[in-house]
Amino acid sequence: MTDPSLSTFTTFRCAATFDCASLLRGQAQADGSLRLPFQADPGLYQFSVVADASRFDWDSMYVNLNLFGNKGQRTGPWDFDITRKNVPVVPSYWVELDGHRLGLWFFQRVSVEDIKAKLLRGNMAFHLDRSGEHTLKFIPHHPVEVRWLSATLESDPDDVLEPRSFDLKDWERRCPAGRLADTSLWADLRSRLATTHAVYKEPLQKTFAWMERKLCGDGDRGAPPSTWGFNLSCKKLHPSDILPLLAAFHLEDRKETLPVILQIIDDAIQQPHWGNPQEDGYGCDGDMGAATMFRALAWAFRSLRNHLGAERRARLREKLCLQGTRFFQLILLHRDYWGGSVMQDHGKISLAAFGTAALHLLGVLPEADLWTAYVIPRIRRNLRTLPRDGVIPPSSYGRLYLYLDEPAHYRDTLLALAGEDIFDQAPFRKVIDFVIAALRERDHQMLTPIWGGTTFTGGNAALNQLATKYRDGRAAYLQQALLRTPETKFHHATQEHAYYHGALWGFLTHNPEVAPVEKLPEPPPLQLYEDSGVAQYRDTRDDVTLSLSCGPWCGYNAYRRSKGPCDRLELLTGAGHFIISVGPKTLLLTPDGGYRLQSALRNCLLVDGAGRYGDIGYPMSIPSFHDRGEEIQFVRWDAAARTGWIRLDLAPAYPSAMGMAFYTRDFLLREGREIVCRDRVAFDRQHRLAWLFHGLRDEGVAQEGSTTFRLGKSPWLRIEAKPADIKLKAGIQATEVVWAYASFHDFRPFDHVQFDSTEPVETATVDFVFTWK
Repeated sequence: MTDPSLSTFTTFRCAATFDCASLLRGQAQADGSLRLPFQADPGLYQFSVVADASRFDWDSMYVNLNLFGNKGQRTGPWDFDITRKNVPVVPSYWVELDGHRLGLWFFQRVSVEDIKAKLLRGNMAFHLDRSGEHTLKFIPHHPVEVRWLSATLESDPDDVLEPRSFDLKDWERRCPAGRLADTSLWADLRSRLATTHAVYKEPLQKTFAWMERKLCGDGDRGAPPSTWGFNLSCKKLHPSDILPLLAAFHLEDRKETLPVILQIIDDAIQQPHWGNPQEDGYGCDGDMGAATMFRALAWAFRSLRNHLGAERRARLREKLCLQGTRFFQLILLHRDYWGGSVMQDHGKISLAAFGTAALHLLGVLPEADLWTAYVIPRIRRNLRTLPRDGVIPPSSYGRLYLYLDEPAHYRDTLLALAGEDIFDQAPFRKVIDFVIAALRERDHQMLTPIWGGTTFTGGNAALNQLATKYRDGRAAYLQQALLRTPETKFHHATQEHAYYHGALWGFLTHNPEVAPVEKLPEPPPLQLYEDSGVAQYRDTRDDVTLSLSCGPWCGYNAYRRSKGPCDRLELLTGAGHFIISVGPKTLLLTPDGGYRLQSALRNCLLVDGAGRYGDIGYPMSIPSFHDRGEEIQFVRWDAAARTGWIRLDLAPAYPSAMGMAFYTRDFLLREGREIVCRDRVAFDRQHRLAWLFHGLRDEGVAQEGSTTFRLGKSPWLRIEAKPADIKLKAGIQATEVVWAYASFHDFRPFDHVQFDSTEPVETATVDFVFTWK
């Protein structure tokens, strides 16, 4: 018998928001599945749930971690079980639409507020291609004790479809990958290696030698770690390696590379899933692992048209259709994770790679029309969220390659197809200014605001594109500076991949008509990047750098425009955290956050042992984090006196229950002499206070006096505490890190200097004076 309320519901045209939780409660099947019949027109739709989790097993979100050198430390709350190929522990449902399985939908990472309220929630989206009656079915992945309080079906509030007609005449040869099928292009490039492109000869040899190590099976030696979903390390060949192998085939007549390329393609076709091979694991057929495979193999379809043969070409076409369809469905289904992220690298990189592939496959797959109708406006939305001041945001870990590489491929493809240039839609040119200010060219490093010195690598294609578009010799200079970065030990496979592939991308995009400047301009000594909430001071006399970030995770523009749980993150957890580098060494540094993120891992103030709001030891980052209002109040520089002043307002970052009346952190900058960090704090009652400052143990953390310490040996950084109204005791303690699978600092241990108030206090003013040699 049909429920009368359900009959009424099915006649409702889904043009606005309505709640259907009461209808779903009566539709539970014996296997725990739920059915939702409805009627709607073609388009994109969102389904959202808020669930009472008061009876949920919250302990299931925590694990005692013995991986990556850890010793059973308790970590959580997790959304996926890291010990079982990332199968979900949050409520998850296999979703079927009209009898067709879309994939596995995961509830989102739980926010700090929802942990307290015992709530869980999730959002997913889907696409309808016809009008009429439809049925959604939700089949539990594993038993969970939750009660759906609210279930909402609505037209998609975030994304739209923009069907467009493109001129596909000769697109097979005009597209960027298709141009690489032209042997005359490679012949011309080969001749240019001796003339206009000679600067690339040695870097390309390094790339081909890297390929040779992979071919010979010697790549395991010293290979950096990679995730289960982004296997770009030396440990195995990957579809992304097809392009350098193809370059070796044409530029050096290495005939032996062609069978290897074809074997890579055959292996990819045979794989049941791309990305994480675990069907119910995070990243299966989606996220960066699947996206980069999809882009690389779409490129291979076009660039190897003369070598694939009819049978292999047909099989690859069929596999690209399957994986592209899966990927598109999962973009929508995984809205609370990579699928909905416009700032986090998981979404930003994945969507750009998918967009590049979809555009290349126009005229090959009819499905590509739908994919491009979605991805072009979606990436436009991403571009609107980027920092307005050129800062490479924390979502890209301050790395050029994570920020620019995939967007550069997408830009090249869209520009060739439609004449639309994403460089006109976001301030990419300002990235050049930021890189110049952050670059230590002689050390081949960029000094980033949070992580300090990182290897200068990646972004070759984007810098060459910027150089050509704006006739900017600074960008051309930076790209050639990338080529001078020597081979090094890489901390992650993506970094290694960017280094060796970057030289080839630079070669393919090089424009000899744009000459590099002879010398980069000298940046101002003190700079405020207002949108990103970043300040950086360079004492050029003594070669000392102070960097800090204060405000929303990726800046104010991104915070306003990106509202998903994985876009509004908190990563620092330490209000007022800053780093200091002396020469190329970051001595006062940011320890790895790893899989238990705590304020005690930052250079900050703890109150009765607790840090800023949200200091609960969350793995990796805190999701759905609302900006608390801490900010850089001002930045000033006196050019005549060579002194500066930065003030941070940090009180909003701490829990209101602490009764913090105010808290400011001032940085008083005296070029060639010292940096003074002055903290002033007041409460409505007494608390015990502790200030922490972190360094690497093997670089040296030593006590020189009762309140004087030294980080490093040569060079070194001295910290002396000078309290005005309280007494301090101080010492050196080990910094406990719950390690992740990869480490910015190569898993080296940290120590910290800790200054404690000897008794509870209501107010405190303390100067921490930093000097160096």
